[in-house]
Amino acid sequence: MAHTQEDRWAMMLMGPALVLLTLPVLWQNETRFDYYRAAAATQAVDSLDDVAAGTLISLTGPMESGSAIPGEYVEAFPGFLTVNREAEIYSWYQPDFSRNTHYEMKWKSSVQNSADNAGVKQECKSKSFYRAEYQVGELPIQTSLIEFFDDYDTIAPKTLRLKPTGMQLHLKPGSEYFHLTKKASDGLGDERVRYTGIPVPRVATYFGKYESGHGVADQSHHQSGIVYQMIQDSGNLHCIVAGDRPAALAKIKSHLQQLKWIIRGLGTASIITGFVILFSSITGFMYHLPLIGPLAGWGSFLAAVIIGLTVAILNIAAAYLVAHPLLLAIIATGLVATIYLMRKRGKASQQTLRRDLIQRYGHSLGTDELKELEFLELAQMAMSDAQLDDNETKILQKWAKKHRWDQAKYDAMIARARSERASSDSVPADDEHLRNVVRLAMADGTLTGYEIRTIRAVSKRLGFDDTTIREMIDRVRRDIARNRAEAQSHPTQ
Repeated sequence: MAHTQEDRWAMMLMGPALVLLTLPVLWQNETRFDYYRAAAATQAVDSLDDVAAGTLISLTGPMESGSAIPGEYVEAFPGFLTVNREAEIYSWYQPDFSRNTHYEMKWKSSVQNSADNAGVKQECKSKSFYRAEYQVGELPIQTSLIEFFDDYDTIAPKTLRLKPTGMQLHLKPGSEYFHLTKKASDGLGDERVRYTGIPVPRVATYFGKYESGHGVADQSHHQSGIVYQMIQDSGNLHCIVAGDRPAALAKIKSHLQQLKWIIRGLGTASIITGFVILFSSITGFMYHLPLIGPLAGWGSFLAAVIIGLTVAILNIAAAYLVAHPLLLAIIATGLVATIYLMRKRGKASQQTLRRDLIQRYGHSLGTDELKELEFLELAQMAMSDAQLDDNETKILQKWAKKHRWDQAKYDAMIARARSERASSDSVPADDEHLRNVVRLAMADGTLTGYEIRTIRAVSKRLGFDDTTIREMIDRVRRDIARNRAEAQSHPTQ
């Protein structure tokens, strides 16, 4: 039981921690260094004769196979720009963070710490290999911080020769991997190594800085830190891409867009996973209950997906706007303009409505008088059956309290409503009262949520449904718009 409680608290903390750790990753992914834009802004040169030191250049030229890249387990890699060695080990792996889930055996890049993996040691390591120096056309290029955006091809093991180091590891070539087989019957601890590389292109384009007769990394936007490493955002411009300048730029742009979408997807999945872990730890005690258990499980998962997607999308959208200030300025200007036009239109509508009310009541109505007339219309609607029941009384009393009326003021207004209803030669229809109360509520420029709720509460007791109420509000707005248009077309009247 102690372990169960400990796990639950750990999971409750782990879920939010995963979300909080992922949010800056998604944010930085949107505001990352745009190496496509930086590459497109470089000066295209055909010759280095007149290029000043420190100039950001792009140069297209032929590439020769040159010397082979030396290996560690194998002799060499001829005809490649760079080579990656991916080492994996077959070991026990726990797919999530809960102690209640079972381990399973998988090929992984490292050994997970667990009792089942006791004594398992990984001998082969992953690594990247580069040339000592590169050359595109007449330009020698430094290897330090060099980047590539072309696709990697798998290097068949049978095309490579093992060095003594690889032979001592007892690596055996297969169709795609070198295999290191251990003695365990279930394959525990077995290792495999795969090599992939970018072939040397016939023609390539270099993007970077020209300095001391070499192509070197432009580090003016250099980034460091674990977040930048996770999203592969070095901030450097120093790359060799196959093809001429237009083809190379198209490849860089595609690579950047693809990388961004991959991180968006992984980050969103990570945030959703964090909420799944949190909600599962909260509702986990219900999972063993019949009927309720499956509903709780699916409910917590659905809530995690909805909330996780919302958080991720809002984070991505906000970061995207920060990274594109011009778009942010356009949106902000549009919002300000929309709000201004709406306020201007609202004031014009308010003035039109107030003129109509002046014509009806014979004088300009102040705020207090507008509220009194609004109350009278509501009260007369409630008195359609000649009496007020308890619920109607509560609605009207709540309205009076909302507007800071004391009991004496409330009683006087109720008496006035009864008197006006009794002395009227013809009692207005309920829909006319509804129209009047909507007009009076709009006369101050806004129809508040509380006013709508009160109108709805009284109207529903008279048999008006929400559709009828909405139609009446729309009708009043159309009448105001029509009167405003007529006033503008006849300004002298």
